[in-house]
Amino acid sequence: MSLINFLNPKLNPKVTSDTVHEDDYPPSNLISTDFRKQNQGFQSYGVCRQANLEFEFNHAIQVRQIKIWNSLGSLRSSGFDIYGEVNDVFEKVGHVNNFNGDCLMMCFPRNQNSTASSQAHERILFFKNAGNFLSDTKKVRIVCKSSGNTPPVLKKIEIWGFPSKSLSVAERNCIFSMWKSILNPDYGKKSPSPEIPAQSLSPSKTSEPNEKDDFEIPDDFLDSITFELMIFPTILPSGKIVDQSTIDKHSLNEANWGRSPSDPFTGVAFARGRQPILNLDLKARIEKFLLENSEHFKNVPRVLGKVRRSTKRERPRKSSSSPVDYSSLFDYDVPLKKQKKHKLDFYSPPCTVTSSEYLRAQCTPIDDAIEIALKKITKYSKPIPLQPLTKAENCINCNITENLYKILKCNHLVCRSCLNNFTLNKQCTCRVSFNSIDVEKYHKEY
Repeated sequence: MSLINFLNPKLNPKVTSDTVHEDDYPPSNLISTDFRKQNQGFQSYGVCRQANLEFEFNHAIQVRQIKIWNSLGSLRSSGFDIYGEVNDVFEKVGHVNNFNGDCLMMCFPRNQNSTASSQAHERILFFKNAGNFLSDTKKVRIVCKSSGNTPPVLKKIEIWGFPSKSLSVAERNCIFSMWKSILNPDYGKKSPSPEIPAQSLSPSKTSEPNEKDDFEIPDDFLDSITFELMIFPTILPSGKIVDQSTIDKHSLNEANWGRSPSDPFTGVAFARGRQPILNLDLKARIEKFLLENSEHFKNVPRVLGKVRRSTKRERPRKSSSSPVDYSSLFDYDVPLKKQKKHKLDFYSPPCTVTSSEYLRAQCTPIDDAIEIALKKITKYSKPIPLQPLTKAENCINCNITENLYKILKCNHLVCRSCLNNFTLNKQCTCRVSFNSIDVEKYHKEY
């Protein structure tokens, strides 16, 4: 189903502004049915540097694209702020500053390649949370800004999208019919062929393709680099969230140039305290979303365990005649040859056990496996042999073992009190004469 321009004059939109405008250049020119007034566009008063325009629709809509022509003759608006409204609360959903082109288009990442017209526009993306305020809104506010001494101008604006999902099926079909009649004035004049049964035109069946076309993936589930659905959402040190396969591809490209794995956004290499972390909360939400919308994701695998699979949805689907092998989704059922195809993390610690020893350990009891592992441990120190205890030394006169002195001439040990007695006679008990210089303190050896 094609997009609808809800600012088409035949859909009866409304526009208001609190900014003073020049004569013959009111905001109503933007939605006028008069072709001459449409070409004049909108121009604020000369002293104004900012103009607020508020567009209101008859029904709630889903905004997908906003196209703006910002040049009016030699005048030009250089900046825009886009606001969406939900429950009378306006939230900023887009921003453009220092724009030098003649036309631009605000859109979502998944819609940037699909345009409602053939004219080339400079594409600028909405904010991440813009879907919360543009999926069911009746009002859109545009703030035009100018740089220098020129007033804000707006030559033309278009707001493209779909009817909101909150509307009934009959209301949505009525809006689509009105848009078809605007594009093709002859639409609806011819009666349906009598060969077509009336049941085929029931609202329940005609609304099925619309429901599929309106299906959206939350922006939080998309990769910040590839804009694809993430299977292993990973938080980078810079705070961005990407899929693990994106990190692996970036690390492989860095390795080809001899660089270590790094953050794709900042270029800072991964370190011990700065590594990607798996976002388990977001992964659980994505798995729940895939289960609830399994009819839209038949080619996206359900990933369990640590084996990583490709997240590209354009991968060819297996034929129904061939049996499906579900064993590749579990770690303990994947053969060793298939596990070798998956690249290891570049920041994983080095392993000292060879593949042959690993296979031998898998087939042996746990005691033998521990013994094999212990053989690889390098001993950096040897145990100190125990020395036999020596016999305690004592005084030759009174057998005291503490505070001993040695007489060098006879090598006898004497205590302090006995030494005082010996020095009076200057003779040991063995009748060997000595002087005070022949005596030294004795220290035991252990």
